[in-house]
Amino acid sequence: MGQYDNRANLKMIKEKTGQKAIYLGFSQGTTQMFYALAKYEDELADLMLKFVALAPCITPAPILPEIMAEQTYYKFPSLGVHHLYGPGYWEDEFLTISGLGEMAKRAGNCKECAPTSIQNSIHWNQVQHNKRFQEYVPVAQYVAGEREGKLIDISSINKIPISMVVGEVDEFCTPVDARAAADLIGA
Repeated sequence: MGQYDNRANLKMIKEKTGQKAIYLGFSQGTTQMFYALAKYEDELADLMLKFVALAPCITPAPILPEIMAEQTYYKFPSLGVHHLYGPGYWEDEFLTISGLGEMAKRAGNCKECAPTSIQNSIHWNQVQHNKRFQEYVPVAQYVAGEREGKLIDISSINKIPISMVVGEVDEFCTPVDARAAADLIGA
């Protein structure tokens, strides 16, 4: 999303309005923009005035124990399950994964969760457990022990002003995590 979607959206805004945009991201939306800025800041500097990051996450606290992720999310693609919580999930997909037992039921038991891809969930798990903002590592490599993907270096971000806002009691993107991200940015 940071590689393609954010850039395409900002380009369209500039084409239609002739003006730079202010990007407002929340949680994963901030992660997407941090990625985009780490890779394409020169291009985005012509498209953006400012980045407002609400609950800015790059290495949030783990929500799922690593063993649970390996026993569920990492097995889903081989079962033909490629999304969580989307249309038909509870009727179709969950029935497929329920054969994995209690771990799958616990991993999939979130009726309030927004739809997402399995690869996205796996990537978040990798970042959370490695405590580093890194590229996705393919499942086979990760479970074989190659757990570190290429580091996404946000230390060079310095052309676009960033305002970061985090809740004092946010348990997913904690103030400590937000401060760590701010400290990494090169501005």
